[in-house]
Amino acid sequence: MQDELDIDRTTRAIAEEAAAVMASSLRTAGPAYPWNELLPGLVARILELLPTTCEPTEADRRRLVAAARRCARDWVPLKEVELGCQILLACVFGHLWRTAGPRCCAELLRLSGRTAAVLSAVLGTVRRAYVEELGRVSAHRVEGLVISALLEGDDAAVLSGEAGIAFPEPGVVLCITCAGEPQRREPVFDEVPHEIRKRLGEGALCAPSPDGTRLIVVLPASSTDAPEAAPDARLSAAELVESCGAEYGRDFVAGMAYASGIGDAARAVREALWVADLLARGARGGRTGQVGFLLDLVPEAVVAERDDLRERLMTRLAAVRARRQLWTTLRALYDCDLDRGRTARWLGIHRSTLDYRLNSVHRLIGISPTSVRGIVLLSAGLAADSLGS
Repeated sequence: MQDELDIDRTTRAIAEEAAAVMASSLRTAGPAYPWNELLPGLVARILELLPTTCEPTEADRRRLVAAARRCARDWVPLKEVELGCQILLACVFGHLWRTAGPRCCAELLRLSGRTAAVLSAVLGTVRRAYVEELGRVSAHRVEGLVISALLEGDDAAVLSGEAGIAFPEPGVVLCITCAGEPQRREPVFDEVPHEIRKRLGEGALCAPSPDGTRLIVVLPASSTDAPEAAPDARLSAAELVESCGAEYGRDFVAGMAYASGIGDAARAVREALWVADLLARGARGGRTGQVGFLLDLVPEAVVAERDDLRERLMTRLAAVRARRQLWTTLRALYDCDLDRGRTARWLGIHRSTLDYRLNSVHRLIGISPTSVRGIVLLSAGLAADSLGS
């Protein structure tokens, strides 16, 4: 196969193709790096290695380490660095498969297999150097790298091990986000606020999401039996939300999820994000500063998934919803856990006035708002109203 190649022309062709793919595929590094200058030398070195052992030399390893460290200093995401290595090899072998003669098929298969085996070691070297350099610049940046891996469903366990970061097992994941419509988010967190750092105990992780719209926190869980019932996790979440409000002068909510270990953490992060979105949308009804698990939001979760159910609920409750005073009274009653005395004080009305309003609701929909069926129906209706149509 080597005899059939014009090495100089092949190198130029592969480098040009790889430069175009890099520029379009790597959002951060794609437009920032001078690929036309960097890639020819790399392609030439790969083509030199192919007919020999495919094993990088010590000098090659040093070049990999230097490149990975440079990417870390330039804040190129690790995922893009790893993807760039794979793009380069894909372009090399793609070109060879397109241009080599049929009799080279067996040789290309052999080289492809050997290169694939070496790739994992190459990526391991790149990953270690990247994490070491990032940790040298800022230990908090490494936490952010692990959090980003969780958000993107990548192998956070490998990164956590490389960085020497112990993941809380078991843990509770918090997703802190601004109250309001999720679709209108804008970057808020450029780094972890000092007050948040002060409140985090030993073994916790905390970092903004890559887009800066959310703060992801992983706390050690004190209970593995019923984490949703453990008051300490809720208290910690409420304190963190309060600290964010004091820091930024805005309203925040926190979705929560339990993670049995790092293998379960990506699922927990997705769940916490979804719960946070529900709480953020529900905050339009005035319930800001909320924290909660998915089990706390059963009505919201159901109506969020079913547009038809939301419409039927609002049709059934239209007469009550049209009377804003009654609707506000219902929300206050349920926010006060059906405590009439507390509800009346909150609304600034007499108990008899509260009872009159609740009786009015009963007459309008034919169900008492304090009966089991009424609580289920009206709780779902209030959730549908908060989530919007």
